[in-house]
Amino acid sequence: MKIYAIMMTYEQMDWLPWSIDQFDRALEFGAIDGVHISEGGHSKKVPARSTDGSWEYLQERIGDDHRYKIFDAKPFRDAARVYGEAQAPLIDKMCEDIPRGSWIWGIHDDEFFFDEFLKNIRNIAEKAQLEGYDMVMTKQMGFAFNFKLYWNKRTAYMLYNWKDGIYWKPITTPCYPGGKPLLKQVDKIKFDTSFDHITFHFSHVKRPKRLQYRASDLPTEIGVPQASVWYKEVYKKADLNNLELVYERNKTIQGGYGFYKDSPDMGPEIYQTLNVYEGPYPEVLEGHPYMNIDDIRGVK
Repeated sequence: MKIYAIMMTYEQMDWLPWSIDQFDRALEFGAIDGVHISEGGHSKKVPARSTDGSWEYLQERIGDDHRYKIFDAKPFRDAARVYGEAQAPLIDKMCEDIPRGSWIWGIHDDEFFFDEFLKNIRNIAEKAQLEGYDMVMTKQMGFAFNFKLYWNKRTAYMLYNWKDGIYWKPITTPCYPGGKPLLKQVDKIKFDTSFDHITFHFSHVKRPKRLQYRASDLPTEIGVPQASVWYKEVYKKADLNNLELVYERNKTIQGGYGFYKDSPDMGPEIYQTLNVYEGPYPEVLEGHPYMNIDDIRGVK
């Protein structure tokens, strides 16, 4: 069985070096066979190339390492009318030379796992395939503001079988021909909730400029004004010493008491409250400069 990691990145040097460190570990463990990475913006309202040196970093860091393949997102961004339309054809291109029947580890550039998971990626995929599953999903802790405050939520996808007939379409859902979403094939999805396989996703631990781009500017472009309002009225104004007030503001905008809406185990949507995490972190994050900050909103 072949297993390939795919990742898109943009303006993410706060996390990108650690992401590559994690891929290096997975490759060294023999858990994956290759890594495909794309760099660049997906909207014409932002520069096509990261301004923080991400593209240059990837070229220098990866060099001629045959285990990696770097893709330029610019042509797909230029061809798209709005954000979101660039992603699906870009991922299809990234997967073009991945043999059908391989498994794909789709990962964000701010998403991290324990070494125990990295070592077992191949075993997890092989077992899932033997049991007749097309996808493995794991529990995820999505962090906000710092390395402590988090909400529980389900990953959208994690490991999936790149078998004949599957392709991607906007907005980034792997589909069968005819547009039948793989995610809706609940009977073919295996949920793995063991602690070693939990995703640490620092999706809201970003510098203000970067988070505004992701949480406000792009949602506005694709017609989700609520997300922009939430970012400006809840996230930016959140008093971390008074989360009750944060949840009340959230309720007025999103209609639910909590910080983040989610549908765990493909069930009904619920609003997650922020919790404090005091356990161990993935080994690759040891020494990350944000580990001891109190609030990312104060980082320039």
